[in-house]
Amino acid sequence: MTVYTPDDLDLLFEGKPFDSIFQIFRRIWDPENKNLHKYYRDGEIESNKFEETFYKLYPKLYDELLEHCQKENTVEITRKRDRYCLVIMDSLSLREAILLERDLKDNFDTQLSYSFSTLPSETDPFKERVFNRINIAQWENPDFKYIHDLENMTVLPESNNLTVWTQVPDNKLHGSRSGHSEPWTIEEIYADTRQLLGEILATCRHNEVIVTSDHGYVDLTAGCTFAISDKMRDLFRNQFKERYREKENNFELDKLHEEKVIRYVGNYYVVQGRYSWFTGRGHVNTRKHGGLSLLECMVPVLRINKRSKSIKNPKNEVTKEN
Repeated sequence: MTVYTPDDLDLLFEGKPFDSIFQIFRRIWDPENKNLHKYYRDGEIESNKFEETFYKLYPKLYDELLEHCQKENTVEITRKRDRYCLVIMDSLSLREAILLERDLKDNFDTQLSYSFSTLPSETDPFKERVFNRINIAQWENPDFKYIHDLENMTVLPESNNLTVWTQVPDNKLHGSRSGHSEPWTIEEIYADTRQLLGEILATCRHNEVIVTSDHGYVDLTAGCTFAISDKMRDLFRNQFKERYREKENNFELDKLHEEKVIRYVGNYYVVQGRYSWFTGRGHVNTRKHGGLSLLECMVPVLRINKRSKSIKNPKNEVTKEN
């Protein structure tokens, strides 16, 4: 159960709800004395409870989250600077960033804060907004490096304005093992993420590296979703294959909108909160994004300063920037 501190409430009453939420998430996702399985399972259950109760306490939550997602984000602001090294890790969420800070603290000075995704909280809308293009894998740009996975890690360009895009951890978060139906384990996914970031830090000539993401994700496994009636679940199943879809005029979508479980965003509807209607037999990947929820739309901003500590293979904590 989430316990609100006086500082949490002060931030909320000062009109800084997302600073308050960020502090609370840092406590929920505290990795101390937990193995990865317990860290992710306990954190997801608690995050679901927290988001559902916070929305009741603060009914403007999703209105303000939507507004922030439409404002200029950290990636856009950083890319206007004269000098930077920006690492965008597809689908990296606050969960992984908190682990990364813990594992990096022995070798680097780090500072963790947050920014916001685009909407829908999907990769293509983010690429279009930031790069004015969707296909970036073959983009020939001296200030840009695309890395699909660990095997594709090569020397980084010597650019004063370097943007690095990695498909890690997204490539395994939402995919399955080759020839298998079950998703990759979170231990395997995080190990890849930590190793790839370590190799980027070791080869990057910039002293400061900013690590962030295009969007996060929700894990809609049992016990980690908002309560929903059978009728509403059927409406979702009829209208949504994912957590967003293009607009269309029909009665069922109007009904979902009236019930305030979906929102208009440009030419799309996005699902609000942690509602789930996904079903399937066997091994189903419950990690989803595209909608309007806290862990989908609040993305990490991890600032890493390499100057004051020697560079080794990064091992694996958190502070606050904003």
